Amino acid sequence: QLPAPVDSNRPPATLVVDPLQEVRHLALCRYMIAAGKAQHAVNWLRHLLRLAERGGRLRSCVRINGLLALAQAARDQHDSALRYVRETLMLGERGGFARIIIDLGDDLMALLDAYQQRLQAARTVQRLDSGDHRLETL
Repeated sequence: QLPAPVDSNRPPATLVVDPLQEVRHLALCRYMIAAGKAQHAVNWLRHLLRLAERGGRLRSCVRINGLLALAQAARDQHDSALRYVRETLMLGERGGFARIIIDLGDDLMALLDAYQQRLQAARTVQRLDSGDHRLETL
């Protein structure tokens, strides 16, 4: 049982979530994404992210950013999804939280691949802009 009204499309602005209960809210957000209510999940996840950031809970921030990436991808907001992927990776690296990222599943792994491709394309453009026209081999 969650102490907040989860049937609304966004949490009340004054909602404070006990960190021990956060996992239940995150599970609900995963369900919302799967049920085609990604915008509702985004609203809840942004609120939960603010709470986690204020509380200094880096592990939660990694998980929530990853879920935000999945929710934004489900909404076809790919640029936003990739920004959340970048944040997930930066925070995950800082705290050594690779397992959390892996546990977010195959859909996040697909976003990680897309993020890597975007980075490679940006490097190629930057290299070409600098006058380096060599072909790279992998």
